[in-house]
Amino acid sequence: MAQANILKVPEHAKNVLISMNPRSGSTNRKEIVQELQVELQGRGYDTTVLTDIEELKSRSVQLLESGKLRTVVSAGGDGTASLLVNELDESIPLTIFPMGTANLLAKHVDAVLDVETTADTIQGGLMTRMDVGTANDRVFLVVASCGFDADIVDRIHHGRKGHITYMSYAVPMVNSIMKYSYPKMRLTADGQALNPAAWAFVLNVPKYALGLQFVDDASAADGKLDVCTFRKGGFFT
Repeated sequence: MAQANILKVPEHAKNVLISMNPRSGSTNRKEIVQELQVELQGRGYDTTVLTDIEELKSRSVQLLESGKLRTVVSAGGDGTASLLVNELDESIPLTIFPMGTANLLAKHVDAVLDVETTADTIQGGLMTRMDVGTANDRVFLVVASCGFDADIVDRIHHGRKGHITYMSYAVPMVNSIMKYSYPKMRLTADGQALNPAAWAFVLNVPKYALGLQFVDDASAADGKLDVCTFRKGGFFT
C-alpha cells in the first residue's frame, strides 16, 4: 500500500460512534459490541452505540465539524458497511467490526471480530482511502453483479426477517436454479462493447463470496473497477 495513501486521525479526536445493526450476528456477538465499547472507554475514548441511522448521521457530522470524531465503527456485515458509506459524509473514517455472514469487505481489509485488535486499530488512527463504484445511484464497495447471483440476493432481500446465515441462501438458491432464465446482457466498458453475457460482475476487490477470485489483480486503490463476465447461462456453467 502506497505510503501517500495513508492518513492519520488527529490524536485529539476522542469520540467513537459505533453503528450496530441489530439484525447482524447472534445475540452473543452483539455482546461483543458492549465489550468493544468498554475497551475503548478504558483507553480514554468517548464511545456511543447507535442503531438509528438518522441519529448517527447527525451526531457524526457534529463531531466531524468540531474535530472530535475519531471514527464510526461499522458493527455488522457488508450491508451495514454499505449503508454507512451511502448515508455518511465520505470524509468520515470508517472502522469495520465484522458481525455479518460473508463479511467480504472485512476480509479484504483484514478486519477481524476481535475487541483488542479493533481497539488497537482505532487507537493507531491510521486511515487509507478506498475506491468505490456506483450502481443505481448507490455506492458499492465490493461488487455489483447482474444475473444468477443477483437474483438469489434479491430473493433473500425480499424474504428476509432477521439475521442471515449461510443456510438462508439455500431456498432462494434452489428457486433461482429452477426459475432463473439467464437473459443475455449488452455490456460496455470504457466505451467499448463487450461480448454478450449471461452473467456479469463488476468488482472493486479481487475476491467475492466463498473466497472465489474472479480477477487476479483487482485493487481497491487504483481508481478502476474490474469486469468479469460469463458468456453462457445455466447453473453448472
